[in-house]
Amino acid sequence: MTIKSLNDTILASRAKEGITMMGASYPTKKALKESIGKSLQFVETSFFAEYKENGTFNVVGPDAYTNRKWYATVRLVNGLITKVT
Repeated sequence: MTIKSLNDTILASRAKEGITMMGASYPTKKALKESIGKSLQFVETSFFAEYKENGTFNVVGPDAYTNRKWYATVRLVNGLITKVT
């Protein structure tokens, strides 16, 4: 199996599970946790729109492209953060 086909398999599996990766616009994971009850500030990292008002998302911050210092899983209900792990 090539690396490309392995990546495609992993991405397809994640899409089936409804888990996506986005950039979170927060300086720290603590700052993200302090935003429970508010809207998620994020950057799409894909050409395909990943954001949905309800669901679970994997996020990376403080910058998805140049500064990946922390990761979190965020649960949204009606567009508001309800849980950060």
